[in-house]
Amino acid sequence: ANNGKHSRFLGADQYINNSSLIRIEKIMDSFTNGISLWQDMFNEQSTELKTNKHKIALNKWKETLNLIKKAYLEEQIPTMEKYISRIVTINEFESYKTDKDLWFKKDEHEIQEPSEDWISYGYIEIEK
Repeated sequence: ANNGKHSRFLGADQYINNSSLIRIEKIMDSFTNGISLWQDMFNEQSTELKTNKHKIALNKWKETLNLIKKAYLEEQIPTMEKYISRIVTINEFESYKTDKDLWFKKDEHEIQEPSEDWISYGYIEIEK
């Protein structure tokens, strides 16, 4: 829904500024780019290059998580739980669900590296 200045996502009650949609798009692009980096890492044959690509993909996951946190803290954009749950470990996600306000203020989070199967097949589910 859009009233000219604010929009809301299908099924959501809360409206957000249309300008925030740009930030949400940036988060989604970062997440998708992260998936591509993980794919590159899994497809790499050279151990040395695979190690380097692993670091790059992991940093992109952390960057994406920081974009989500910043958006939530600065603009109260919806938390984007679907993306958070794919980036962090199960224990970290449980911590998030227990106390979101505290979680968003933490400096460090346990990052979950995706499996090769999830990268190949699971991310498609997110797009639905």
